[in-house]
Amino acid sequence: TVLVRVVDFVTLDAGPAQTICLTDTTQLHPITDGLYFSWESTPAGSPIDDSTKKEPLVAPAGNTTYTVTASIGKCNTSDNVFVRTIPYPTARGGSDTIICFQDTATLNASMVGASFVWSPTNTLSAPQSLHTLAWPFTTTDYILKVYDTLGCPKPGVDTVEVLVRDEILAFAGNDTAIVVGQPLQLRGTGAELIEWMPPSFLNRNDISTPVAMLDENMTYYMRAYTPEGCQDFD
Repeated sequence: TVLVRVVDFVTLDAGPAQTICLTDTTQLHPITDGLYFSWESTPAGSPIDDSTKKEPLVAPAGNTTYTVTASIGKCNTSDNVFVRTIPYPTARGGSDTIICFQDTATLNASMVGASFVWSPTNTLSAPQSLHTLAWPFTTTDYILKVYDTLGCPKPGVDTVEVLVRDEILAFAGNDTAIVVGQPLQLRGTGAELIEWMPPSFLNRNDISTPVAMLDENMTYYMRAYTPEGCQDFD
């Protein structure tokens, strides 16, 4: 025995209108007893992952009407569903920056939207403002999320990195004694750039290991620093 179901017509409801964020993908969910399907878009060309699936994924490039034809044998019917697209809110966290250990950075953000949220906030002076000071102890990514009230349910997101230089611990070496007129090689550490002051009696004062030729007592001060201006003295 084979049961053959006979219907008077194909039931079809393409589903309620949707609002999504522009560039997002959404899935269409028609309610139907159809067995075969054919989807089209207006305007034409909006991506449909499989136009013969009952519930295809679509990625409209703008406001788009999707038309589905559902069939049972030679019987068919059509219906439309409208997908409205709203651009993401615009979030601009500002330029990445580099600061010295225990120093402060200024964040200058901007947005196109109705509201925003910073995270993390524990090292921000004014997390309720787009313009705030930040004093992270380690390199930190500050995330700006911007929301609007136009219909896009997701925030626009941007990240600004505050790179924190390692703490500089300048060490010019231990005090020492030498014979008059004998060369002494100094050895300084602490940063990628070194400066010795005064430059007197040194073959160079801009390297970590200069050679001194002394005929009198001398105290040298060494500055260890980075290109950004982070520094320490010994």
